[in-house]
Amino acid sequence: MENPLRARMAERFAATGISPVAVAIKIGKGRDYIRDFLEGRKQSINFKLVSEIARELDCDPHYLTGEIGAPDGSSLRVSGMIETGVWRTGEAAPTTSIRIPADSRYAQETQKAFIVRGDSWKDAGIDDGSVVVTTSELPARDGDLVVITQEGDESTFETTIGAVKKRIIEVPGGRNIPFDDANIIGIVVMEMKVFG
Repeated sequence: MENPLRARMAERFAATGISPVAVAIKIGKGRDYIRDFLEGRKQSINFKLVSEIARELDCDPHYLTGEIGAPDGSSLRVSGMIETGVWRTGEAAPTTSIRIPADSRYAQETQKAFIVRGDSWKDAGIDDGSVVVTTSELPARDGDLVVITQEGDESTFETTIGAVKKRIIEVPGGRNIPFDDANIIGIVVMEMKVFG
């Protein structure tokens, strides 16, 4: 299996036309430092240096490591699971490493992506296995779908989608949560199906 760092660095050097020797010198390393890595004579590079190299290659360091799909960093990691009626403990994030494109209408740092489990929101076009993207950039208004998290007993929590209606958030199962009592993560701004 090819090292994604090696392949992505080679791609960015070709795309920018910058020489590996010039970048190596600029980051304070010997002339052959990056070339040795690209040609397989060196097996790894410290992430701090990857960040410096990424800056010179005009891209996100996580793009170079293969964690995101776009050089400019415009993708989101899945932040958690939405599953109405399921109370979880501990870590909210699923064990998946899929990346989701950020919604270009909103600042990336205000966005989160969640995998939806179950059919609680099928009537709104959100199916089991869908991914929803939220933003905290906008205030929630009547008619918006929002992702909320609720705390339960003994360190449990539920993450679900609710519909804002007249200062109430309606959650599947007939539960209504006063708007001011809800822990709103963000407004749903995008839904997508992910295959593969």
